[in-house]
Amino acid sequence: MKTSIIKKILTPIIITAIWLIIWQGVYLIVNNSLFVCAPLDVLKRIFILSQTKVFWFDVCSSVVRIVIGFILGVFAGLFMAFISSINFAEKLFSPLKLIIRATPIASFIMLAWIWLDRENIPVFVSFLMVVPVIWGNVSTGIKNIGKNYKELAKVYNIKKSRQIKYIYFPGVLPYFTSALCTCAGLVWKAGVAAEVLCQPKNSIGTNLFYAKSILETLDVFAWTTVIIIISLLLEWIIKYVLKKLEKKFLFAGLT
Repeated sequence: MKTSIIKKILTPIIITAIWLIIWQGVYLIVNNSLFVCAPLDVLKRIFILSQTKVFWFDVCSSVVRIVIGFILGVFAGLFMAFISSINFAEKLFSPLKLIIRATPIASFIMLAWIWLDRENIPVFVSFLMVVPVIWGNVSTGIKNIGKNYKELAKVYNIKKSRQIKYIYFPGVLPYFTSALCTCAGLVWKAGVAAEVLCQPKNSIGTNLFYAKSILETLDVFAWTTVIIIISLLLEWIIKYVLKKLEKKFLFAGLT
């Protein structure tokens, strides 16, 4: 038991160390901080930035915008998935889903710039990144629920609320979990990309664009590292919450 815990702790540390060594090697080969910065310098810069209130305000502002878009996208995706479970509705809305999936992020950002205030563009773009993924995965989950379970529910006249709890929810949950984990990475990248292009006040993307425009490569690396850390943290939080919900649901189902 202790050995497995040690492995779980040591494995990511060793892997991270290997990649930091590779990064340091690339820095030494290039030998030009304008193109590649040393990992230690980047960590020092992040530490310096984190000492300021502006840094935390900018980070929190970006997180709030993107999380709002993420949450709205999840609810909209679930709503569209359940609406699409009706045969006619699925045919009616399938072109909309294809359009959202096929349209480049940059096009959505440009259109949003026409329609919305620049502060709300990252929210809108994050929302659009989440909707089709949740919609598609949950729709697949609903379709894959066995007909035998549905027929059994009809024969025994099981209430719709109990059908949702004991048949639909367990059948859809794995697809929903997978979609959320996929969205956690996509939504963060898309949201920051929107911030870089539209440059709202107090945002990570704006700082990234400013650092690039004045050729502050160290700041570009520092802010990019912050983006990666937050993205991984967001994904970890989502997985942790989902595990807790799954355990709670299974326990409720057994009692």
